[in-house]
Amino acid sequence: MKKELSYEQAVARFEALCSRSEHCTNEIRTKMEKLGFSAPDIEKALAHLVKEKYIDNNRYSLAFCKDKLRYCHWGRIKIRQALCLQRLTEEEILYGMDGLDEEEYHSALSRLLERKLRQAKGLDDYSAIGKAVRYAASCGFEADLAFSEAKRLVREEY
Repeated sequence: MKKELSYEQAVARFEALCSRSEHCTNEIRTKMEKLGFSAPDIEKALAHLVKEKYIDNNRYSLAFCKDKLRYCHWGRIKIRQALCLQRLTEEEILYGMDGLDEEEYHSALSRLLERKLRQAKGLDDYSAIGKAVRYAASCGFEADLAFSEAKRLVREEY
């Protein structure tokens, strides 16, 4: 049988959770709803967590953007879409997106395209570029940026 948590115990657990890793208000709200908290208790707890700086959507957005670029090799479009699904405001999303390093972004795109172009060795340049650009676009990179980078890589390679 599952033991019921008191409000204070639950808030302490959420403080510990938010101390370990970044979470946005939407994630914590969803977790609290699953635990069966009432709407006023959820709002009260979220207000406490935000006031005490356990939750900061701007900080979350920045960490999310950097992590998804570095470790998942996502582009801006896919990152923005994922942040929208977390119900962040446009300002919070822009804060995270502005924190992306342009050099790191282009480097991630280049590595992604190089890997895809190596896989398409048997194809002509036109088909290889098309395949690489479609793949980069599916990873959330801007198609025009991916196209110009893929053309540059093909020119340098041959």
